[in-house]
Amino acid sequence: MSMSSAEKFAAEVLRQSANALAAMTTERMFQEQPGIAARYQPNPSLKWRENVSGRVHYLAAAVATGRPHVFLHQAKWDKVAHSARGGEAACADLMCSMRCLRSVIGEELPPAARPVVLECVDAAIATMASASTESHSLLNPSTPTGRLAAEYLLAILEGDRQRACMMMLDAVTKGRADLGMPPLSVVQAFSQVLSPVQQELGRMWHINESTVAEEHFATATTHTVMSAMYPHMPRAPRNGKAVLCAAVETNAHEVGVRMVADVLEMHGWRSVYLGQNVPIDDLVLAAEDFRVDLVALSATLLTHLPLMGETIRRMRAGNAGNSCGLKILVGGSAFTADPDQTVWQNLGADAYARNLDEAVAAAGRLCGV
Repeated sequence: MSMSSAEKFAAEVLRQSANALAAMTTERMFQEQPGIAARYQPNPSLKWRENVSGRVHYLAAAVATGRPHVFLHQAKWDKVAHSARGGEAACADLMCSMRCLRSVIGEELPPAARPVVLECVDAAIATMASASTESHSLLNPSTPTGRLAAEYLLAILEGDRQRACMMMLDAVTKGRADLGMPPLSVVQAFSQVLSPVQQELGRMWHINESTVAEEHFATATTHTVMSAMYPHMPRAPRNGKAVLCAAVETNAHEVGVRMVADVLEMHGWRSVYLGQNVPIDDLVLAAEDFRVDLVALSATLLTHLPLMGETIRRMRAGNAGNSCGLKILVGGSAFTADPDQTVWQNLGADAYARNLDEAVAAAGRLCGV
């Protein structure tokens, strides 16, 4: 299903007017509920303008991709976050902001843009009203790798990079007899320990149980661990294919796509890893310069999806002379809230992978290896 002209227009209006809509919404909130400002000192207006502006950008992305239910998923998470930081009062403030945003949109957006946007906002308000504020750990300590993940997370939270790195190297090279665990493969270490811990830290930050500093330390430590594991990776003979792996522009989350780069290299690919937040023009040039057959791109947030679509369109245009046809594989948590798992098709990708095993299978299928 292609995006309609009304959806394109509405999404662009939202993006262009996000700050203005946020300012009007915040002013209306404080007028209707004067007590809100007192609860968010200092600079309550700035805090709420940034909060609402971010939500408008999420709304624009949902409209642009024709996936309003993804905005509903974000609305649920917003309620969980507000509850963790301020309880019922904060949840009530969030609902007030949504109602005020709806009123402002109804008054300020051009008539042609209103219906699709208001439908999405109304659904989000209804979803928030009944959504749970509970959030459960993503780690399962009843399994050997789950216990290892819990130990790794504890080392990170205690700021002990050396302990975290050594326990993971030992798990790969020696195993853990005390956990009844033989040596892990690098793929197991990635998918059953490092990735779940990164996701758990994101959840903990969201519910105010960890800080940005802890999350950054965890990411830096995980990159160190992956670098230390690199010499221990088994490698199949080269298959004659090359892959370019990167996080799309504005996406600062790169651990997952780095794992894809490493795992494909283990399967015989020449893997070119570019990291986070790669500008579109540079991605296009890199695909040409490194003569790749496949590009693997990641998007973490809903707001990255429109940029993903633009990146794919530009890469297709930039590699029009590739007679074999450049293949594009996408993944990342931005896609997981899509229940029918088809948004990647609308963005123009050739395949979507939910995990490392699927990424390897999809890459082989797309490029005939």
